[in-house]
Amino acid sequence: MIEIENTIQKLKESPLFYLFVSSRELFHSNFWYWLSTLNPQATINLFSNINHGSENLNFLREFNQRNDKDKSKIDLYITDSKDINIVIENKVKDFPKFEQLDRIKKSFTNINSEFVLATLFHCDDIKFDGWNIITYKKIAEKIKPQHFTENNYYQNLIADY
Repeated sequence: MIEIENTIQKLKESPLFYLFVSSRELFHSNFWYWLSTLNPQATINLFSNINHGSENLNFLREFNQRNDKDKSKIDLYITDSKDINIVIENKVKDFPKFEQLDRIKKSFTNINSEFVLATLFHCDDIKFDGWNIITYKKIAEKIKPQHFTENNYYQNLIADY
């Protein structure tokens, strides 16, 4: 049993584990989750201006949320169960639909949340009410490997992103 736990722990320490956990569609969400294991606040800073020193931050992938009849599955949810609730919808291969983004917002109606749309494609002419839009290019520009770790191997992986 201890050998299995040690193996699982080694897997969890490997960035490659997080990179290959799921399909390419979730690659970015899994990468951001891995960054959160290195430095939660630096990860939040990629998406939001919220400054938080809490040790109780939770980064949840593929999170299901329901509010009455409205339900959604979001790519990444950052919360501390008190005042931080950042909902991140990740769009890589397709353009977001107004209906999907509206359904996500409605499923979080009872929770004060910041909504972030991370997208590869963006046009300034299209607005999504209540959503902060950030492109992958902007995320890549904000990432500073040295803010996440002193490990050279990890820094090189982050720089490659």
